[in-house]
Amino acid sequence: MSVTNCLDREWAVLGSRAADAIFAELPSYAGVNRDDVQESVGRNIRRAIKTLRSRQAPSARIRDEAAVTTRDRAQEGVPIEDIIRGYRLSLRVIHDRFLELAAEVGMPADEILESSNLLWEVGDWFTAIAAVEYRHHAVRDAVRETMRRAELLRELLGGSLSSQRIHSAATALNIDPVGRYSVFCLLPHGTAEGDTVRAALEHLPDPPPVMAEFEGRWVGLTVDPPNMRTPKHVVAVGPRVGLADLPESARIADLILRIAQNQPSGTYSLADASWRIATVAEPAVTSLLHTKYVQPALDLGEFGELLVDSVKALLQEDLNIVRAAQKLVVHPNTLRYRLGKYEELVGVSLASTSTIVEAAWVLGLPLAST
Repeated sequence: MSVTNCLDREWAVLGSRAADAIFAELPSYAGVNRDDVQESVGRNIRRAIKTLRSRQAPSARIRDEAAVTTRDRAQEGVPIEDIIRGYRLSLRVIHDRFLELAAEVGMPADEILESSNLLWEVGDWFTAIAAVEYRHHAVRDAVRETMRRAELLRELLGGSLSSQRIHSAATALNIDPVGRYSVFCLLPHGTAEGDTVRAALEHLPDPPPVMAEFEGRWVGLTVDPPNMRTPKHVVAVGPRVGLADLPESARIADLILRIAQNQPSGTYSLADASWRIATVAEPAVTSLLHTKYVQPALDLGEFGELLVDSVKALLQEDLNIVRAAQKLVVHPNTLRYRLGKYEELVGVSLASTSTIVEAAWVLGLPLAST
């Protein structure tokens, strides 16, 4: 009887022996079902026997069994190095038995050497496919995990979860169920790629415990809002709250971002935005004040725009005529003339507290980032 026929008859015994070696030498297989391992080893042995019979190593195009074995073990948490080690252990069992049988039948040394090389080529074939498949598996797992965490974050910020569900979501996200967090919204600078933004966030002194990209901006939780400083990006941070109140922190962060999105890069909090929050939270009031304070000037064209810019400069310089004139590069008297024309046009007095409040509301003032 030929060596390969003997191996064919003994493959079940060899499979059991190989499984014993794998479980004895590789602790990562402790949680893997033994029957599954023996089934995989059986495929390995049949591939080895087929290779010895054909005298030809498997082609790279043949990948099903190697891919299946790798995928199965990866899903059970076995690291790639142990998957490859497990395969080589099964090959060693086959090779040792092959050498015993070859000696019994008096196989020539050159045939033994050729067969041994073929078996190790099978090992190289498996290793190459396993590495690629494991990498694909890791990428798929990473994508699935990212999507899962993003969905859990979305649920926490949505405000519709029960206390029990909030606790389970926190556990799944590995955050403190009774901790206090701020919701942050980050608007990427220009065409910054998602991976670049994620890397910037992950390298903060206190990286966000959870974050996700939603519709072109990054949203997440932070326990230390002042540390949310990322070069080139605008970050809006809501107040620190318990998990049940995250929707309110998210709402405020969104309002801050809407105000800060045209500001220089930096981190903006509720303290920075202050009353400006109302300008985006109450669009009806903003529209009313725009009609009163802005539209009449815009109807005059270029001169009207100069009047609006003059009032805006005055507000930005805390009603200081001299500084506002310097900002506009005009003489203070020129600025006084324009402001007077604006008051006549709109029918208000810039000495009135109500006028100052309403004009500041609709014209907007720059924020100072944290």
